[in-house]
Amino acid sequence: KLNILEFWQTKLRNAAAPLPSLKFFKPHYMSLSKPHPLWTTCGSDSYQLNKACVQAKYLSGSFRTQKLLSHFSHENLPFCQLHPDAQVVGDLPHHLVHCSALASRRNA
Repeated sequence: KLNILEFWQTKLRNAAAPLPSLKFFKPHYMSLSKPHPLWTTCGSDSYQLNKACVQAKYLSGSFRTQKLLSHFSHENLPFCQLHPDAQVVGDLPHHLVHCSALASRRNA
């Protein structure tokens, strides 16, 4: 039974590692037999649970950035809406690290 679990866990980790949408996901933390540390450390507080859900969206590459939205609709441009005069791509690294409009939220 343990060999089967190890086989599928290794297969899943190897499949997840090269995916560009999972750039921030660390497959070595992934387990098929226990929850990800993201879920075990958030507790039962609703604020912490909501924060964990947002972090899970970041990790899975499903957080709705302007760049992601522009793939699904030609009406959406891939540029950050917080910088209307500059054409800065609104992707996840911009949102998390570079966006000057969000600097006060990052430093809080």
